[in-house]
Amino acid sequence: MDSLHYDPLDFYNQNLKLKHQQNVEDCFNELTQRSGIDVEANRKTVARYKEKLSSIDKTRKKTFWLGFLRAAMIVTAVLGVVLSIGLASESPYMPIILLPIAILLTVLVFVSINPKIKKLKGSLQEEEAQAKKIYGEAMEQMAPLNASFDEKMTLSLFEKSMPLFHFSENFTEEMSLDLRQNFDMPTYDDPETSVIATLSGKYNENPFVYIRRLIHQMGTETYHGYRVISWTESYTDSEGKRRTRTRTQTLHAQVVKPKPYYSVDTRLHFGAQAAPDLSFNREGNNINEKSDGAIERYVKRGERKNAKRTGRALSKGESFMAMTNSEFDVLFGATDRNHEVQFRLMFTPLAQTNMVELILSDDTYGDDFDFCKKKRHNVIRSDHAQLWDMNTSPEKYRSYSYDEAKRKFESFNNNYLKSVYFDFAPLLAIPAYQDDLKAGKTPIKKPEQSFANEEYEAMANAIGASYFSHGATRTDTILKANYSFTDTGEENISVDAHSYTTENRIDIIPVFGGDGRMHNVTVPWVEYIPLYRNSTMYVRSLREDEKGGKADFIGAIKDKIISYIK
Repeated sequence: MDSLHYDPLDFYNQNLKLKHQQNVEDCFNELTQRSGIDVEANRKTVARYKEKLSSIDKTRKKTFWLGFLRAAMIVTAVLGVVLSIGLASESPYMPIILLPIAILLTVLVFVSINPKIKKLKGSLQEEEAQAKKIYGEAMEQMAPLNASFDEKMTLSLFEKSMPLFHFSENFTEEMSLDLRQNFDMPTYDDPETSVIATLSGKYNENPFVYIRRLIHQMGTETYHGYRVISWTESYTDSEGKRRTRTRTQTLHAQVVKPKPYYSVDTRLHFGAQAAPDLSFNREGNNINEKSDGAIERYVKRGERKNAKRTGRALSKGESFMAMTNSEFDVLFGATDRNHEVQFRLMFTPLAQTNMVELILSDDTYGDDFDFCKKKRHNVIRSDHAQLWDMNTSPEKYRSYSYDEAKRKFESFNNNYLKSVYFDFAPLLAIPAYQDDLKAGKTPIKKPEQSFANEEYEAMANAIGASYFSHGATRTDTILKANYSFTDTGEENISVDAHSYTTENRIDIIPVFGGDGRMHNVTVPWVEYIPLYRNSTMYVRSLREDEKGGKADFIGAIKDKIISYIK
């Protein structure tokens, strides 16, 4: 048992981070060696390309400023002619002065400025053609290395650095049933959400799945309209005389109308048999960003609240009991826990120490995570996971430049591990969650469908909502996918697409003006009209010789759906 099981934060900082960086670097170096590219030759080509880009930039600036000078000279010449004509009657010397200047400027434009601009534009075209050629040379030099990248590398590197992790290519229906039947994960059939990405696997034989959803919510939008009115009124001035004046006023009206809003949410679902009857919720509040003094005051206030909460629980026969480690009890929260005995068995003194370290850490993500446990089903939602790039496509680091490709490859893969690891860190902080999976699971019968409905939705979204949406759609689309049946080796998936089209409307709102009259103010607004479309997606599993990762899998589906969609 290594230090990961005792202190996940220390394990990352002292072991995993450096180990993974080395694995990533070694992988890139190995790919470089196998590809046989000439790194130094590429660097020289890239340097030539950047020099050419710099020269192009200078030429563009020269062209711009010459064009600006030409425009100024033309404007000045025209102005000189106009003034000489307009002022000729008042000053006979003005034409004598201004016309020669206008003529000289015009001559300079045609004789000097225009030829220079034409020459610069010609040079610019030539330089751009040269830059394109050099870029092509660099891409050709990098082609063998770019071709060696594949989608599986990121997860393979993760597994190499953390062997207890095993990732799956897809979220299968068997894995879904296991999480639901053996780990209390609820069935998600919310019609207002659509799964846009998944990442599933096992940690030490405990199943997990990341689910990223597009969420639809109906809200409102306030629209505004304005109208300027004027009227004449009489008044008595300071001398006692009656006078009139014109008054103006801008009238304002507003209407509130329904409007759909869309957001994206990413959560980690983890199955563990420890504390099987315990449920609680804790919410992160970024307490690590506060000063030491502010944290101390926060803990003291929380300690007093927990003492009162304990008193109320005792008087009402409820189960809550404040823990001896008040710092953990306050920082972690989970005051709605329903089983004190299992809570204490789960959060041993070591687990408490680990959790406080994670929450107060200021060199990682700190207290940015929510932790929801419903019996054997654990959900982690972190702020950093909302920004995490789940897509492992190698297009992220394919480049014309070796050094740029290396930088992007290392940056992406190191950040990928960091983001995923610190979603798991609150779980790894608990020793009971490090145990091997216990026996007693309900065997899962082989299901008829290959993948979970969440995975089918992710496939449909990866193909693109436009393939399924109504043609008049003007908003995001919520895709809901459900397995129908299997026929001739292909799974038939029903895909419902819910979206909106828009229509411009106008409301007339009467507003009382300062003139003592009612005025109609027009308020333009947008009506969102629901749309629906049903399609059939046909899915088949690829042969081994066809597999290249989820991207190729999606690509194969996309090729079929274009001809199969109804």
